[in-house]
Amino acid sequence: MARNRKQLKLITVLIALFAGACMGEGEKGQHKTETFVSDFILENNDVSLTVTAIGGMFTDFHLKSRPVNPFGWYLLPEQMPENNQPHVFAGHFLCSGRWGAPSEGEIAAGVPHNGEVHTTQWIITRDERDTNGLRSVTMSCHAPIERLDVEREIIIPEKGGWFFVNEKFTNNLPVGRIANFVQHGTVYAPFLSEEMLVFTNAGKGFDQRTHPQFLEDSSFVWPRALLASGNRIDLTNPKTGEGFVTTHIFPETDSLGWVAAINPAENLLLAYVFKTAEYPWFNYWHHAEEGKPYVRGLEFGTTGLGEAHEMIFEENNRFFATPFFLYMDAGEVVEKSWYCFKIETEMMHVSSVFFRDDTLIIAGKDGHNAFVQVEIDVNGR
Repeated sequence: MARNRKQLKLITVLIALFAGACMGEGEKGQHKTETFVSDFILENNDVSLTVTAIGGMFTDFHLKSRPVNPFGWYLLPEQMPENNQPHVFAGHFLCSGRWGAPSEGEIAAGVPHNGEVHTTQWIITRDERDTNGLRSVTMSCHAPIERLDVEREIIIPEKGGWFFVNEKFTNNLPVGRIANFVQHGTVYAPFLSEEMLVFTNAGKGFDQRTHPQFLEDSSFVWPRALLASGNRIDLTNPKTGEGFVTTHIFPETDSLGWVAAINPAENLLLAYVFKTAEYPWFNYWHHAEEGKPYVRGLEFGTTGLGEAHEMIFEENNRFFATPFFLYMDAGEVVEKSWYCFKIETEMMHVSSVFFRDDTLIIAGKDGHNAFVQVEIDVNGR
């Protein structure tokens, strides 16, 4: 079915929402200076991690020796879609059930943009430490409208700049359903700067503004992108005031997906690592203000189209055989996990990320083109 103007307008609205265009003059996304009600903090000798009780959002992750927080971005309630208010998007948040807008009928039923979990109270059900010094906190939330519940385990080591997340999603409907899950990592100042560099092993991609019928014909390969506007850019450090979202899949030979952001001035690296079988898509959002980068989305998930479910199936619902959706049967439980790392390093280019036994290895080069390798013990997680 051909896409009509109303559908195209909806896509534009979705892109505008993610790119912050919903903010009026003087109402830009804010740098979070206060704490959310009932935040809780996980920490060790090296790092501190803050998670909100409402929404389960990761709003601070910093090294104690270098308190530079990448997750300080958030919207104000009045900047949110009406069906989400008074709740907000902030930092790294989970999109559960959908990425983007619900359908008109779902909105009428009370379903918010990006799913219910960021509008819901998360409850801590377990908090313990094992013999290796790993602290494990289990938290859960109930989605009363969508009936798509989440149980999350967060593990933080006794020392070291990383944490691990394992999530179980349960379809409590008596019928099968289409569901998508996206980890919406949102990087903001002071970690985000004009010189911030982004590296990933993601490959083929497309501009979200491209008509679904032409995604493959208009595709490109990271880091070189040809945007729908005709602008050719290097996604590693897009020197453009144009806002965009590009979406990518990973090579079939790569079982591990990764994305790393480097702040050269601070010598800090932020990295996500996950299984491509669980999260086959990487969505990259660039939004600029006054010609400078304002917020950057490092989003990995089960879909590469931020649209209501029925719109996914009206057009091409795959990109080079990778589907834009996940199917969950009645009562099915889907389990997915990911790592987040924060380290000090002189690395200026990341070429590979891989596991060797219980060690994560990040390899690349410094500013003088010399080989650099960082090894992180993850205790078998």
